[in-house]
Amino acid sequence: VVTPPGEVKMDLDIILELMDRMGYKQVNRTPETIFNELCEVTPLYNGFNYSILEEEGVQWPLIGGKGTEFLYQDLSNLKKKFSLIPVELVNSIEVINDEYPYYLSTGRVLYQYHTRSMSGRVEGLNEKCPEPYAEMNSNLLEKISKKDGDVITIKSRRGEITLKIKERDGVKDGVVFVPFHFSSALVNELTGSEFLEPISKTPEYKICPVKLI
Repeated sequence: VVTPPGEVKMDLDIILELMDRMGYKQVNRTPETIFNELCEVTPLYNGFNYSILEEEGVQWPLIGGKGTEFLYQDLSNLKKKFSLIPVELVNSIEVINDEYPYYLSTGRVLYQYHTRSMSGRVEGLNEKCPEPYAEMNSNLLEKISKKDGDVITIKSRRGEITLKIKERDGVKDGVVFVPFHFSSALVNELTGSEFLEPISKTPEYKICPVKLI
């Protein structure tokens, strides 16, 4: 896609050089030969080869040398492949009250990734989503006497952040959504990292009660 700058090497070249220096001499190792070897030793990839991908592409898994539309085309065998186990909904550990009457929900946006260490360097992505924001619907904006583009402070029991409002009626009533990608709005400091989900033991980073100022 691009010419590597300076003396930068492809990952494959680095791995092959390491193998050579460790005494496992590599001859004629290319993406094609490596992929074909993978297909030979991995049952899930049986039937694949590099030329199929280069010529037209094909959807895995292959049956009779042809790609398939669905992963599990034979529904009669589904039970042998996995089991669905229903679980009961468990409420958040923290719930709203008179002092903190709204829920803060955190999550991702399409145009940024994690802490933006990579996506934040891309001009086109920053044009789409340059800064953090607080999404809420028109009902909540009317209730707190705010409008799209206003600045608001979101405060929880652990801290507060200040950022612009973005109106979006897809957000539920009484909920504020804030993306977690931006260092200028450390929204995870507002949520309850001290509370662990009892089964997975993951912190409750995704939701907490807040007040809007």
